[in-house]
Amino acid sequence: MLSYIIQLISFLAAGFALKYLDFCSERKNKCFLPFVLALGLNILCMSFHKDALSWIIGMCFGVFIAKKIDNIYLFAGFIGMIVSALILAQSLGFSLLVFLVFVFFTWLDEMLHENAEKLAKNRYLRLFFKYRFTLRIASLCLVLLSIFNLFYFITFLVWDVGYCGGAIFLSDV
Repeated sequence: MLSYIIQLISFLAAGFALKYLDFCSERKNKCFLPFVLALGLNILCMSFHKDALSWIIGMCFGVFIAKKIDNIYLFAGFIGMIVSALILAQSLGFSLLVFLVFVFFTWLDEMLHENAEKLAKNRYLRLFFKYRFTLRIASLCLVLLSIFNLFYFITFLVWDVGYCGGAIFLSDV
């Protein structure tokens, strides 16, 4: 039980750390410490299970394809994650289907979020795109199809809470 709690706290911190790195790099602040925290925590989370490895690295590729890796720190982190994933996959295994779903739906989520006002005339659809529900629903479908581990779906949501919570917290800074 303690192992699950530690994992959930790790995922929450990893999501927040990544948002903090993004926040610092957008403001041209010193980014070395946020970079080390974000990279280290996300690599730690990848090491827990093949589903965690697959969804985290899938999100990295999806963001890369969407051209959202737009500074040296995010690019260095992306490379660090790829190298770590290649090493970890040797011992943990890798879920290609989870990876591909996360790549595609992360990319789609980014595109829909960025163009929500143009694409959706319906208020509810705009909110759906604005608050990025596409990837969450796709990952839930993987759970319902018994392709994705329920606990690592929860860790994905906890990571997302850390990232979104970081955005809210840091917007006041």
